[in-house]
Amino acid sequence: MADEEGKVSTSPVIRIKKEKEFLDFPSAMRKVIEGKMVTKEEWGNKDIYGVLKDGLLMLHKDDGKFYKWLVSDGDLLGLDWVVVNDN
Repeated sequence: MADEEGKVSTSPVIRIKKEKEFLDFPSAMRKVIEGKMVTKEEWGNKDIYGVLKDGLLMLHKDDGKFYKWLVSDGDLLGLDWVVVNDN
């Protein structure tokens, strides 16, 4: 809204949705080394993620349990890795 002098007195709040930063597998593993959790966009579930746990690369599944992560060629070649809850 503009006042009588033409100055803007209020401004609308514009929210810009941040685009996801997709990573390749080596970049995703660097994030894991930093203590982050990573997932693949393809998996479509943020409850499924990879993380270092007890010195091992583990996969947390939506059943709430951790499993040893056997990395597949799809994991290695994937370009859709994202950090989960990256603050």
